[in-house]
Amino acid sequence: MTGGVATAIIAPHLLVRETLVSVVEGYCYRVVCGIGSVDEVANTAAIAGGGPRLVILGEQSIAAAIDGAAEIRRRWPDSKIVLLFAHASLEDVQRLLLSEIDGCVPSSVSPDTLIRALDVVMGGDGRVMILASSRQCSIQPPMYESREIEVLPAKNGGGCASSRLHPRLSGRETQILDGLVRGQTNKVIARACDITEATVKVHMKSILRKIKVTNRTQAAIWALEHGYSADEIKDRLLRAAEGAV
Repeated sequence: MTGGVATAIIAPHLLVRETLVSVVEGYCYRVVCGIGSVDEVANTAAIAGGGPRLVILGEQSIAAAIDGAAEIRRRWPDSKIVLLFAHASLEDVQRLLLSEIDGCVPSSVSPDTLIRALDVVMGGDGRVMILASSRQCSIQPPMYESREIEVLPAKNGGGCASSRLHPRLSGRETQILDGLVRGQTNKVIARACDITEATVKVHMKSILRKIKVTNRTQAAIWALEHGYSADEIKDRLLRAAEGAV
């Protein structure tokens, strides 16, 4: 394939690299380089100069991926970076949202879902994060915009999305989400809001229903993605967004 998006694949395992090449080159992505680690980038003549338009990081630890993405961004500031991951905790999600990574896709998704995620990232519509636990693909839009993602069905779970206005939450529900992101229990949230623990539970059920998730972890991830984050995390996100301008 002579045309297409110039793509570098960085993954520690040869089998993963070759599999990704066979998947993406069937679409509009042209693999110009496949290497085992970010450390090899400096010795790779095939992606010298301006660098690739897209870098796919194969499955590795979240910490290694974040460090690698920072180095890639330093070398190729205009490249989009997509990570394939096996598992991400809530803390990992928070760190990824503050990183240089433009897209996060579970390694368990179908090839079609991966390509759709790559297309959204390359379209510049926002940061894409597919959550294996909720089987949703969400886009983190630019700061100061208030949007939710409408999930489109895809094979093997997962999906990609178009944006629409997110459900309206009350001030009290926003307070409770803030406490949830901080990792507070219902008892602590109730004390901070000067309400009973039973009332917190009622509000929590309302929140889960409105944002269409089934548990507290998914609600906390939704809150981070849609700006209902704890003040400290929100400030860090704003600083990261301002630094990228």
